[in-house]
Amino acid sequence: MSEALDRLIEAVGRGDDTAVQSIAKGISSAAIDEGRYWPSHDAMKAYRGSLDAAVALKDALLPADWIAEVDTAGFAMVYQDEMELTKTASALLPGLPARALLLAILRAAQREA
Repeated sequence: MSEALDRLIEAVGRGDDTAVQSIAKGISSAAIDEGRYWPSHDAMKAYRGSLDAAVALKDALLPADWIAEVDTAGFAMVYQDEMELTKTASALLPGLPARALLLAILRAAQREA
């Protein structure tokens, strides 16, 4: 799954809607085959701007004590016990803090893979 997450992170970063949808569905399908849950619908909703969906994806993919947020300086990050695990500048994705948070969450999930 690590390779698929790499491809998904790249597709989100370059704003490739078709690739994001295809890769997210592929990851979800592979997870189902392995008896796991991977919510591609939340990934797509977050990609399209839903902060609620980004939080739902975080809850599904990452440990409960990890925190995902967008701060007032415009950074999306995932951290645990005050230790930053990933950080993405939402300024790189203007008007899309949910997409920046999605990237931070996917990068954190990649660390866990």
